[in-house]
Amino acid sequence: MKPPSLLCLSENKMSIKTSDNQIDFLIQLLADRDAFVLEKVREQILSLGEDALPFLEIAARKEDLGIRPQALDLITRLLPKRLGRKFLALSSKGPEELFPLEEGIFLMNQFGFPHLDVDQITEPLDALAEELKPLLKDETDAEGTVRILSRFLFKDKGFRGNKKDYYNPDNSYLNKVLENKKGLPVSLSVLCLLVAARLNLPVYGVGMPTHFILMLESAGEKIYFDPYNGGRILTPDDCARLLKTQGFKFDASYLNKTPPRQILIRMLRNLFMIYKNNGEPDKTAHIEDFVKILNKIPKARDFSALA
Repeated sequence: MKPPSLLCLSENKMSIKTSDNQIDFLIQLLADRDAFVLEKVREQILSLGEDALPFLEIAARKEDLGIRPQALDLITRLLPKRLGRKFLALSSKGPEELFPLEEGIFLMNQFGFPHLDVDQITEPLDALAEELKPLLKDETDAEGTVRILSRFLFKDKGFRGNKKDYYNPDNSYLNKVLENKKGLPVSLSVLCLLVAARLNLPVYGVGMPTHFILMLESAGEKIYFDPYNGGRILTPDDCARLLKTQGFKFDASYLNKTPPRQILIRMLRNLFMIYKNNGEPDKTAHIEDFVKILNKIPKARDFSALA
């Protein structure tokens, strides 16, 4: 696509024409102190759409304080369209049980942190898995495996539920969970799932209403555990009591495995509620679009409480 020409920016500025190989020059003009020039440059960059994103992402990683904030703001405005397209491609992959949860989590993280590199998520997860691996070497018991996994992540590494600042958006973004070592029930569960997957451990998500937990299933044995509360092992009766305190009547189906796509949707729903409560309608609208894409339905489902 040939971008349109940029008309004369001001009486004292020469006319500038853009082409695909001149976008970088436009971005350099984001440091211009002339408000009129800056406004016209921003309009031109936005008109280029996704073509401008790679150049803006490079600018956002630089330390130029004149350009970097402008680049980040423009990325925030342009990125949702690209993410929506990527969510659409992701939602078309199958079969359902092989839905690429980690890819979806990265796309979600890019919504909150547009300059994020995938290595900022994969490398810490790889490192955790490598450190955990020898601890599990001689363990064959399902409950023993859960105890080692939980002790490693929630005692030795210090990951924990953020009970003091539950509604902080950082609790939902995996890169910030890895950095701050605090999260929500579902984000801490996803941390466990992705570490376990690297070691081929049969760990699955269990999306109970209002509280997400995990299950390790081995040789017909099911061990439920709660990452938000230090990996505490739960019996089905414990789960029923937990749901009762939240006003839910227990149903055995609540302990079924949650498909990876629905885990991602649940994380997005949490963000929807957080941004809605924070009065950020643009962000809630984009997240609702992502949920619609992933659900493959014309209307988004109801957004429930954070879990």
